[in-house]
Amino acid sequence: MRRLARATAFLLAFLLPCAPGFAQGTSNPPNDARALRELLDEVRLLRQVLQATSLVSVRANILLARQQAQQERIGQIERQLSDARNMARDAESQITQFADYATQAEDALAGEADPAKRAEKEEQVRQYKQVRDQLKRSIESQHERETELTTSLSQEEAKLEQIQRGLDAVEGELEALQKKVPGAGQ
Repeated sequence: MRRLARATAFLLAFLLPCAPGFAQGTSNPPNDARALRELLDEVRLLRQVLQATSLVSVRANILLARQQAQQERIGQIERQLSDARNMARDAESQITQFADYATQAEDALAGEADPAKRAEKEEQVRQYKQVRDQLKRSIESQHERETELTTSLSQEEAKLEQIQRGLDAVEGELEALQKKVPGAGQ
């Protein structure tokens, strides 16, 4: 939005100082034809600059909209990346917890003589190991997702840089157009 405000300010900055230029040259009757020609040339130049400025403004608005959409996309990817990292961290802490449960269940199994309780403890150990293996697969999946998101984030940031370069070019074009306007530097 700041760039749009700057573009509008540039437009106003070189249109307002031109108003005194329109009144110049009309007070000397022998030079009326020359003054009229100069005035006509100035009006033509102003029209060309105004048309060019209008086109550059449209491009600036399009680039600003693209920039905003790109920033939103980058924010979305950053949130997804953060979620993937948090999920992997949570799964890693749960793996440790289930490994401890499995160890405790194996220790209890070693000291169990009752066949029914022994079968129950064996099932418990099997389930703990199964959950631990599922968590390991989940971590691998989250790391793969994190890699994909990191790559995607880099690509989207490169697109944002390209849009920024486009906005910088538009700003340069507006400054060049401002210099073309007679009386704009006064």
